[in-house]
Amino acid sequence: MPRHFELLNHAELLRALMNLKGPPRRAADPDDASQLLHDLELHQLELEVQNLELRHAQMALEESRSRYMDLYDFAPVACCTLDADGLVIEANLAAASLFRLQSSAFLGRPLASMVVLADRRAVREQIHACCSDSRASTIEIRLSIRQLAPITVQLFTAPILDPGYKFHGCRAALVDITARKRGEEKVRFLAAASRILASSFDYENNLADVVRAAVPLLGDLCFVHLRERGCRLRCLDVAFADACTETFRRAHRRLDVPADRSPQAQVLHTGQPILVEHGLSAPAGYVARSTMFVPLSVRGEALGVFTFIAATDHRYDQKDLELVQDLAARAAMAIDNAQLYQLAQQATRAREELLQTVSHDLSNPLDTVAQVLSGLTRTADQGSRLAEQLATASLAAERMKRLTADLHDLTSIPATEIALDRTGHKVLIVDDERDAREALRDILEGHGYSVAEAEHGRAALDLLRCTVSPPTMILLDLFMPVMSGGELMLELKKDAALARVPVILVSTARDLAREVTRLGAAGYVAKPIRIPHLLATMSASRPTATAPS
Repeated sequence: MPRHFELLNHAELLRALMNLKGPPRRAADPDDASQLLHDLELHQLELEVQNLELRHAQMALEESRSRYMDLYDFAPVACCTLDADGLVIEANLAAASLFRLQSSAFLGRPLASMVVLADRRAVREQIHACCSDSRASTIEIRLSIRQLAPITVQLFTAPILDPGYKFHGCRAALVDITARKRGEEKVRFLAAASRILASSFDYENNLADVVRAAVPLLGDLCFVHLRERGCRLRCLDVAFADACTETFRRAHRRLDVPADRSPQAQVLHTGQPILVEHGLSAPAGYVARSTMFVPLSVRGEALGVFTFIAATDHRYDQKDLELVQDLAARAAMAIDNAQLYQLAQQATRAREELLQTVSHDLSNPLDTVAQVLSGLTRTADQGSRLAEQLATASLAAERMKRLTADLHDLTSIPATEIALDRTGHKVLIVDDERDAREALRDILEGHGYSVAEAEHGRAALDLLRCTVSPPTMILLDLFMPVMSGGELMLELKKDAALARVPVILVSTARDLAREVTRLGAAGYVAKPIRIPHLLATMSASRPTATAPS
């Protein structure tokens, strides 16, 4: 009977194979049927062993491939496989979810066709570099998703090589960095808003500029209300993403809010923000998916209300609310500073008007008294008691006239000049070496100077443009990243106010005297710095004020 070797396991097959092989036999008749049957059984058994081993290897390979596909398909990062032409051959579930497509619709499409038009060339160049140079690389691109805003991702590509190290395909991973980029944009926006709010005391125009800068970063619609007398809210300005909505452009002028109703009035009364995550009616046909009402509070008093409306798929969360609260705090501080400045100006004008009135009302009677005393003195006997009394009265009248003259002179002096002149001692140090800046700052502050710092020309230019009063002097290094000292000098000459600020070059350049002439600087100090020489140069370069003692 034929033996069913396929029913045996690997160990039984090996034992059967050893038994069949057994000890070597003597040569037999070639026509011996038993010998032929034995050889056939031995050959069949060897094939069964090989077949079983191949099946085990195939099962292990299938299991390994299954584990790999599970890891590939269920990986949290969007991954896909591309051919040399950039067509998607394979894609995992995260990639299909990222592109909002079914896996079947995703395959066979060029990856470059699913990014925004401006980034398609960069994608094609990266895939070509991966194919030709067989090297991994990374770029940032924006995906074009139907009915959604573009998504910013990092595209990682790496070549797939066969055993002969020939290009076989390209592995691509896409990491969504939209939230990170949005966070960076928000930080830059807060910095820009702070510069706008600090640029002047015209807080209404500054607030309007901030509102326009907030759209569309923080919402599709934004407006700010300021509290008027009677707790009525006046709409200062409105910004909206759809600039073509002319109806809304005309309607926003009528967005004043009564004091007894509306979310803005409630926020103004309670001083607490309101976050509405569901839909809400908005002016001019806008459908608000999410809304924020945030008070502009300072010193426990609400000065106004920010209103942000999201009309797209974005819904505000606690992080968005915290960002707008930060913005509202800065805006409220700017409003409060401007109002305090206005009150100070009013008090100064009232003081000047009072001093002018007092000095004018006193000067005329004193002139009359002085003339009468002068006439009586001429008629009185010299050396008499009356003459002495008249002389004493004349001296008192003259002293009063000098006091009234001083009062009149005081009213003609600007209030900023009455205060202690600290701005005359302000120095800006522009140097990319932090240790050098800090050492120089300690030395100058020890000599009575007020010091500001900047790490390069661009930072110095931003600081100078948002400062109300420019520094008296700038100590400038020539060799810096981002913007060099020479480039900063060219930018300063474009501004009439900043062009008058004397600049002293502090550098290791060889021919500093020539650089002073070329750039129009006030002087130079070579590094390493000798402090007496620096102080003498600063004192000589100051146009009017003297160095502090």
